[in-house]
Amino acid sequence: MLAQPVGPQDGEAALKRTDVIIVHDALPKLAAIAQPTLVVCGDHDACTPQPMSEEIAEAIPGAQLVVLPDGGHLIQLEQEEQYFQIVSSFIDHQGA
Repeated sequence: MLAQPVGPQDGEAALKRTDVIIVHDALPKLAAIAQPTLVVCGDHDACTPQPMSEEIAEAIPGAQLVVLPDGGHLIQLEQEEQYFQIVSSFIDHQGA
């Protein structure tokens, strides 16, 4: 909405949504996750920079972190095949 506003209210709504996202912090709750967890990020992610992904993975007991080089925030679209292989392998190892 902010990049391509249709009406004057779109830019304002996008800014308000951004403010809500910025103040939201679920990090303290991550320690309660008891399921196998894979955190995947690109090393050029501007929305969730690599240090934040590292912090997320460290907060979840036993989480595995995979950082894909030359990837951004939409790594599942940018490097679709590599992402699929990583996630598939993670899922396959959970059943072993």
